[in-house]
Amino acid sequence: DGVGEEKIEAVAEKVDVKLTSNDSEYYLEIILFKIKETLFRVPAQLFRSCTNFFDERFDELPATSYPNYKVIERDDVNISDFRALLKLLYPSSFSITRTLTDDEWVSVLKVSTKWKMLDIRRGAIEHLTSASIPLVDRIVLARECCVPSWLLSSYTELLDSKSILSTLNRSEKERLGLETVFKLHRARELAFPFKVDLLDLSPAKLKKEFAVELETLKDLSVVERANLAKQYNVQEWWIGALTDLMDRAECLTVEEAQTLGFEATIAVFKARELRCCKRLSDALDEVHRHHGDLKLWPAFERLSMGRKYGVRTWVEKSLMGLVFQRKTLSVPEAHQVGLETAISICVTRHVEDRPPPCDDTRQSRLAEEFAEEFSRMKQEASQLLSPQESQLLEEQLRRAVTPIGGVSALGGGATVS
Repeated sequence: DGVGEEKIEAVAEKVDVKLTSNDSEYYLEIILFKIKETLFRVPAQLFRSCTNFFDERFDELPATSYPNYKVIERDDVNISDFRALLKLLYPSSFSITRTLTDDEWVSVLKVSTKWKMLDIRRGAIEHLTSASIPLVDRIVLARECCVPSWLLSSYTELLDSKSILSTLNRSEKERLGLETVFKLHRARELAFPFKVDLLDLSPAKLKKEFAVELETLKDLSVVERANLAKQYNVQEWWIGALTDLMDRAECLTVEEAQTLGFEATIAVFKARELRCCKRLSDALDEVHRHHGDLKLWPAFERLSMGRKYGVRTWVEKSLMGLVFQRKTLSVPEAHQVGLETAISICVTRHVEDRPPPCDDTRQSRLAEEFAEEFSRMKQEASQLLSPQESQLLEEQLRRAVTPIGGVSALGGGATVS
């Protein structure tokens, strides 16, 4: 500090030593960093040599109240992260190797990325590539610090049938982003080279996955649902109500018949008679013939209406329709039903213990779903990527427009295959 320098000058005068010149190599410039509310005083040489991020600041900043020192104030890094960087640059004791923990290397990566310290950044990436970092943390860090190779490898690992993708908790989903989680599920569903036997899916699994939503909804009597189905012009709900009346043990009451209407009541009685004769196919045909001019609606639109009117049976059956449909939900459809619901649908549809597709197939699907993210990362990291990283990213972007099974990877919704 200033007091220390005054002491040096006093000693120099006392012994009659004349300081006439500065050494060209070892008369080090000292700089002050103010990180948040903490001051750090370090030689500027290493900062000058490993980045040009501060060149203008070094040259233009005037000396402050600290004699002969310049102060650089930064609020874009944390104190602990900056301290880890200093530990790498200025070790407290002599050592051939630098002993930083994985967390400290993460801090070094964050600071070196923000301040364009490219050699240090590459060293941090090289160390952390083999470090044991949870997948979600690695993805978040890859995004924050523009490391596309980590993003690709982590996404690819999540597409394995036994990965943690189906068991992510709410916090992990929010850190990744719900749309990202859905796209990963969608990519996994599209990548597997087998037909999913949706008949093996258990309705109990669906009810368990959607229990929170279903428990908040009311239910109506079957006749009330039939009348509302006709009122709202929904063929599937009308047929569903008549089928429930056909299947139930109790016969229609006079009041229910009056409410349901003459033609529908006759159809229900005929269907029940056919069912009793074990002619189930004919019974269902009888029910289906009496839908009039009611409109057919896609399952995700019926789900929206079921939620609007708050009818549990409609919501449950619409969700089941989405789970059992062969077509994989598109991203716009996922937004329409709600991303959390879309993720739960994918979790319910997922079949474990299946052989995973090859990496090329998984990466092609990932390139299809995340082409925009890879492209954006390429732009943001253009000054940070090594030639090898740039080449890898270019390769993945090219895969996004390569036909998969004769269909462009940039197409819309696809069938599970």
